[in-house]
Amino acid sequence: MKVDFNISVKQVTFLFCLILASYQHQNIKNNPEKEDSLETGFKNPPQEAKPRTWYHVNSDNMSKAGFTKDLKAIKDAGIGGVLVFNVSMGLPEGDVTYNSQEHRDILTHAAKECEILGLSFGVHNCDGWTSSGRAMGNPRKCHESCC
Repeated sequence: MKVDFNISVKQVTFLFCLILASYQHQNIKNNPEKEDSLETGFKNPPQEAKPRTWYHVNSDNMSKAGFTKDLKAIKDAGIGGVLVFNVSMGLPEGDVTYNSQEHRDILTHAAKECEILGLSFGVHNCDGWTSSGRAMGNPRKCHESCC
């Protein structure tokens, strides 16, 4: 008598997930504390699970005081951090020139404020909407402009 054990990867994966889900359900059912911790974690997520947001600096209109107020409001709203993104949107040009010493000082201030508030902080890789690279260039070389 020959037994055929020809099982696909999809079938093995499905069985594994089914067993794992059954185990987790049984684990929670038998341990109400885990269910409470899941609800608590959802209502008050840890820092690494909180959403982040883009922080647009429009047409070089930026200041240390403005960053401080905005970052406190972002923290109070439950957001976990920011990614600073410099853009121009037809607004009047501000007093701070992109990549000037003042611009870098304000970004340094914002990074320190984020550290104090427990927020993550990042800066987009270049000025403008188009990100890095050349949209009209060869796709294999599109990130040559990045560095």
